Amino acid sequence: MSVMTLSQVRRSEGIKKRGRFAVPRFCGWDALRDFYNKCPTDEVRGLFAVLFETGCRVSEALELHRDMFVYDDDEWLTVFRAPVLKKKQNATLGDRYRNIPILREEALFDPMMLYVESCEDRLFNKSRQWAWMNIVKTDESWWCHRIRSERATQLHNEYGYEVPELMKFFNWSEPKEALEYVKLDPQDLKNKTMKSLE
Repeated sequence: MSVMTLSQVRRSEGIKKRGRFAVPRFCGWDALRDFYNKCPTDEVRGLFAVLFETGCRVSEALELHRDMFVYDDDEWLTVFRAPVLKKKQNATLGDRYRNIPILREEALFDPMMLYVESCEDRLFNKSRQWAWMNIVKTDESWWCHRIRSERATQLHNEYGYEVPELMKFFNWSEPKEALEYVKLDPQDLKNKTMKSLE
């Protein structure tokens, strides 16, 4: 029996592929908590929290190990040497990995670490298909790349990350990636204006 590709699984389930362009704006922490609470298993909850907090692509999250998650102090944790798998083979070593600082007070931080600390080594011994199907089947309005776009937009809206900071966080090569992932609506523009007037 042959293994179906992700595209074949999508077609068989009648699910349309969606990317970062389908996200209108940051959904908010309540929506993230709601999705987390809907997840059917500890492993899927861990996957969701890891995907959001690290901003990793699914294929990158599946390569993460427990010992990459290191507490810096009472406020920060860093995920060291997280792979960046879309970089070409001739990319420098520094471009093929990234160090991800995560603020420990974020709502999905403790849930993420609850899962990470339950693992002995590799966080997930599953396929991209498994990850994608479990996210979509938990709630059809969510998909893996939406999580990454939500993180980019949250970093911009709440912490003021601009293009250089987003490029560093995600290890993007081009500014256009930051511009494509961050989604703003008129309310975001109003909020930015009001912050500048404070």
